[in-house]
Amino acid sequence: MLEVKTPPQKLTKYKRFKLKEVSIVKADKTTPFLAWPGLNYYIFCNLVGLGSLLVFIIFYGGASYLTGLHSFRLRCDFPFEQMIPFVPMMSLPYSMLPPAMMLSSFIIRERRAYWNYVRCLGIQLVIAAAFFILLPTRDGYSEIEPTGAFANVFRFADFLNLDHNNVPSLHVAFAVTTAYTFVSYANTAITKFFINFFCLLIVISTVLTHQHNLVDVIAGYFLARLVYRKHKALKPH
Repeated sequence: MLEVKTPPQKLTKYKRFKLKEVSIVKADKTTPFLAWPGLNYYIFCNLVGLGSLLVFIIFYGGASYLTGLHSFRLRCDFPFEQMIPFVPMMSLPYSMLPPAMMLSSFIIRERRAYWNYVRCLGIQLVIAAAFFILLPTRDGYSEIEPTGAFANVFRFADFLNLDHNNVPSLHVAFAVTTAYTFVSYANTAITKFFINFFCLLIVISTVLTHQHNLVDVIAGYFLARLVYRKHKALKPH
């Protein structure tokens, strides 16, 4: 009997992209959310992290320094924001973003995906630094000297924010980007809920500690969303 062989179906560029995207984004229920990535990979992540920290200091600190050389400021705050209470206790979740980001090497356990995560943060940093320098905004809150048990925690949070880097809020942008990335690796609803709740807590803390105004927060969120959707960290499976 004559067997007729049909030629393999040629995939268009669009179909190849869709198949690749599905294979990347699909969650793997058997992969642990947190796991030791191996010594070599952990060293790699720490080296990348140290380099990224140096770049952050140059751009973030440099933008604050250059903006501090002049007094020109735009106003982006609303009068009703003066009624937002100052809650020193919220300095604690505000300060938890850097430790949360340090968990990335235990969650993103593949080099290409880790590079993409770092690249997202780097692009946001460069864009934000340009806004800090070209469109500097004034602080919308009256200065308050903290007291009580969380006074030192607030001073640390205030130190992280520097003096002139307001719109967009990089704290919000980095928190949202990290949450987006971590959620894509979470394989349980509880884990996803906790990540999103923790991100929301950090975002709220930027306002309740008077580190950022609402415009800063909104701009930081959209910066994170736009950059992440364009250069999102890919999962290794």
